[in-house]
Amino acid sequence: MPATDRWSWRDQGADLLARYGLVLVTILVIVVFSAVEPSTYFTPLNFEVIATNQAPTLLISLAILLPLITGEFDLSVAANFGFCELLVSGLILKEGLPWGAAVVLTLIVGGFVGLVNGLLVVVFKLNSFIATLATATVIGGFTTWYSGGQIISGNFPSFFDQIGQTQVFGSLSLFVVYAVAVSLLMWVALNFIPAGRHLYATGGGRNAAVLMGIRTGRLIIVGFIVCGVIAAIAGVITASQLTSGQPALGANYLLPAYAGAFLGATTISLGQFNVWGTVVGVYLLGAGVSGLQQLGVPSYVQDFFDGGALIVAVAASIYVARRRAGALSRPTGGGESMAVERRGPKTPDREASDDPSLPEASLT
Repeated sequence: MPATDRWSWRDQGADLLARYGLVLVTILVIVVFSAVEPSTYFTPLNFEVIATNQAPTLLISLAILLPLITGEFDLSVAANFGFCELLVSGLILKEGLPWGAAVVLTLIVGGFVGLVNGLLVVVFKLNSFIATLATATVIGGFTTWYSGGQIISGNFPSFFDQIGQTQVFGSLSLFVVYAVAVSLLMWVALNFIPAGRHLYATGGGRNAAVLMGIRTGRLIIVGFIVCGVIAAIAGVITASQLTSGQPALGANYLLPAYAGAFLGATTISLGQFNVWGTVVGVYLLGAGVSGLQQLGVPSYVQDFFDGGALIVAVAASIYVARRRAGALSRPTGGGESMAVERRGPKTPDREASDDPSLPEASLT
């Protein structure tokens, strides 16, 4: 067999392993914990619990994908989620609004938070990290003011209860179905609709995207708005599920959500924030946390696990992106260099003026 063929097969095998390595890690985690705790871990009930518990984290991870794809951060998404969970509860239980009107108003508030973030970044040229951190702090103030630091509880209308408490396929929470539906919609939008590909183009090389006639500022604002709406949707469903508004809820979701998103950039679509990679990343975290809890480890170990996962995820996504960019730029057999399609997962707020290339999705 010619040496070039051997290297071709080896490269293809390495690429396949890199592309689906995180999937294999997830399977390995499940196998290990199933072997250690077979009677409690490897059961349909446990997998249903993992799926349900990770559904809010998945929705928040999907929400932050949109700013991340354009090269921006949204650190207010978890605070927005928590405030919307509290707000919809308060509008129904304290203000006496019909549940439908309360839900619509909550979604508007979530989108408005995203709009404010987008305007701060695009119009006022603030660094997205600083702008959304400030927004999160302001939202935290509103949360404390509206709740008085107390849980808002009471009897929701039965129709509102059904939003988050309905079970399907036996005992699987409807929350999981919502998360899967949003995942499908986002996958279609990002990969098969021009606006979605333009989002990737914006993150891959903003100046080049502008030269192509793409309205990058408008796309970034829309990305922040949709991010806020998805966070609000997660808040509404969580309020229905918990039957209360909890002022301290949101902060616990920020780090796992970002860990899931960055882990997702290391699989399926290498070096690129993507929907199905995010799904795998979020449920890898859920499988690991569930196994640790069943082993009886202290609760603070979950913080170690999530924090360590975020560090590994960011480092791995950057490494994969650079390795893929280097592979694409290696000379081919004809002595010509392949054009680098993108430089990998755009670290938010990284200057794009030195990267005139476009991401893969924008060229399809």
